[in-house]
Amino acid sequence: MPYNIYDNPDFFEGYSQFRRSREGLAGAPEWPTLRSMLPPLEGLRVLDMGCGFGAFARWAREIGAASVLGVDLSENMLARARAQTQDPKVTYYLADIENLELPDASFDLVYSTRSKSPSAPNWPMKFIARHFFSLQHGSSFRCTD
Repeated sequence: MPYNIYDNPDFFEGYSQFRRSREGLAGAPEWPTLRSMLPPLEGLRVLDMGCGFGAFARWAREIGAASVLGVDLSENMLARARAQTQDPKVTYYLADIENLELPDASFDLVYSTRSKSPSAPNWPMKFIARHFFSLQHGSSFRCTD
């Protein structure tokens, strides 16, 4: 798996102090705009790429998503996400998003924000090309940088 700066203890400690890290979605200034771009989530199977601490994954379930799979490259991020999540319908998986294998028609919404990195600058286009069939017909892909 590629190197991940978030698994560096000093970097992770600093990152954990950011407002968005402490407050989740409420601490992200872009959240109101991102939220307005989302479809209704009731009953959807959601894939959260680059899930970090899991704030979006938990929120998606709270408003009615059927299930959420959060994927991240960082053990530290996933450990924090798991510690903050009690819902069994929210699961987390350690993976490199550029090489992730997904079953056909397994998600209704793919969501990612702030997942771009120097090690994966073109991942959204690679993901779409590689995993088009993992998205249910009529599903949504939302990605921001």
